[in-house]
Amino acid sequence: MLIKREASVIVVLAMVFAMLFTACGETGDGEDNIVYEYGDIGSSGGYIFYVHEDPEGFYVEGFGEEGQPGYFRGYFARYLEYAPFDLLQDVPWQTGTSGDFVDIAGTEEGLGLGRKNTAHIISNYSAIMPAAAASVVPVDGLSGWFLPSREELALMMNFMWGEADINLSGDY
Repeated sequence: MLIKREASVIVVLAMVFAMLFTACGETGDGEDNIVYEYGDIGSSGGYIFYVHEDPEGFYVEGFGEEGQPGYFRGYFARYLEYAPFDLLQDVPWQTGTSGDFVDIAGTEEGLGLGRKNTAHIISNYSAIMPAAAASVVPVDGLSGWFLPSREELALMMNFMWGEADINLSGDY
């Protein structure tokens, strides 16, 4: 993933920070058996924008090793939701003055990878403050929000604007 510090990209980043994600409807734990639909308020207090077609859900890949900072185990989830308000309005997106791009090596694009990417960014790129802030800012008392992977962002954009021709092939 590349994050660009230009005004045109800041608009996209501004949208992303307003729509931090959480994966909910963890399957197999018996805690969240509510059936949500698109647009519902989810278990984390955000708006449901993705409902997986398989009742078993999709896999949210874990990160790190148990006992280490940032660790979480992988799990299956049914839904993705975005935050109901701008969690990061006062968090700067600038990452330094050495160039226009910060290459965030080790991030991945697929469904269920945004949380892992956020943990990876926090562990390896401390200057990228939105990732750290997303994981600790509570909504309705719950923290653990994360920045989306490219595929998760595309799903949210399709939910909000329909099946528009959304090009996420460039840097974001």
